[in-house]
Amino acid sequence: MLATASLQRMLTTSILLFLCTTLFMYPYGIAITGENYLRVPDFFALTSLIIGTSIIILRKRIYRYAALEIIILPFAFCEIIYPILSVFGLGAGLAEFSNSLRMMLLWLPPLFLLWTTPPERFPAFDTAVAKLFRIALVANFIYGFIQMLYYIGLLPRFFVITYLLEPFAVDSHFRIINNIRASGFFVNTTGLAAFAMLCESYFFARFIVRKENKDLYFGALAAMIAIMTLSRAAMAGTVAVMFFLWLTLKLKQKVTVPIIIFFASTIFLMLMNEYIGIDRLFYRYEVFMQLGIGGALSDSSFSLRLYEFWPQILARLQNYPFGTLSSPGDKLGLIDSGYLTYYAQGRLLFLSTAVFAIIGMLAISWPAFLRRRNEGAIQLGFIALYLIGAMVISIPTRYSFIVFFIVYSFWNYQYHLLSVRLNTAIHKQKFIVT
Repeated sequence: MLATASLQRMLTTSILLFLCTTLFMYPYGIAITGENYLRVPDFFALTSLIIGTSIIILRKRIYRYAALEIIILPFAFCEIIYPILSVFGLGAGLAEFSNSLRMMLLWLPPLFLLWTTPPERFPAFDTAVAKLFRIALVANFIYGFIQMLYYIGLLPRFFVITYLLEPFAVDSHFRIINNIRASGFFVNTTGLAAFAMLCESYFFARFIVRKENKDLYFGALAAMIAIMTLSRAAMAGTVAVMFFLWLTLKLKQKVTVPIIIFFASTIFLMLMNEYIGIDRLFYRYEVFMQLGIGGALSDSSFSLRLYEFWPQILARLQNYPFGTLSSPGDKLGLIDSGYLTYYAQGRLLFLSTAVFAIIGMLAISWPAFLRRRNEGAIQLGFIALYLIGAMVISIPTRYSFIVFFIVYSFWNYQYHLLSVRLNTAIHKQKFIVT
């Protein structure tokens, strides 16, 4: 028992280091063979898997989470198993096992955390996670602003510190500067936008349940970062989350909070206009604001996907009746869509598990949202709102921090369910004694 407790502490430490390096060091690593490489977070992911496996062997049991197993595990299973199937089904090389290993490193660390850690340990772990998210938010806000100022020539290259780490970047999508768009410490602007939506989901859900103003402030900071990335998917997600947040406010707050947000946004936009220029900052949103859905279809980047890339992908996919099983982008070309990637890799079966996961998260969140209880459920609903739109033009479900957050929110959801049941049982016992 003492050995297990020690291993448990080691696991939680390793998971926190995994999350920390994912948020700050994910693009960097070392090449192993060919296109296979070991990222900095992978070291802590592997460590977590070894420790977690040891705990399960010693205990001979795991903690079960029914909602997670029904909604998420089918999707996670497809992510891990399909690359292996390509080795036997399509005669792919053994190198495809590395894609399966990559998915294991993505999904298993947070799953092992849940399987080996009792629910009552959640509050202590959540305190550390909240601090890490706050630090990462502030750091990325400052550094993202620095990147924008460097792009327009107001700061020297010296301030863009990630240039020093560029030789160690192993991600093919790594871009330190992407025009005026901020990318922070992430692989690119899409990564920073996904993290901003994660933090909006996390802190705004906490505010709805706990009513602590600091959660509202950090959620607002995350929304500002989403704006800085100029990601239209993140902006749409932000608008959706802010709308549902507004619905939860009391009558007086429904007036005062928008006023506070208005003044804070005004100050933020004045700073942006002073140093960057509003027209340069919001050029990517202009076509949507003017034309709505028609603007989306006439946007050059989206129309290129819709009328050129995606039809070509579907035509090439005819040669794969069961899907490519692994690496659809390598076999079919640039896809640039989460939904289409899953369809191309495993046809309707794989796609349906992804869609079912998103629908399941929304279904769990709705009763909790109406009652203003269970922040874990509300977090799942908020991140699902972002995924619905983002999956059209990207694949955020293969960001390790998004995967961590989804699994982690199920732990939060289960913890609050057990707390309610425990409090109800205690209340009934007191009533009987009285």
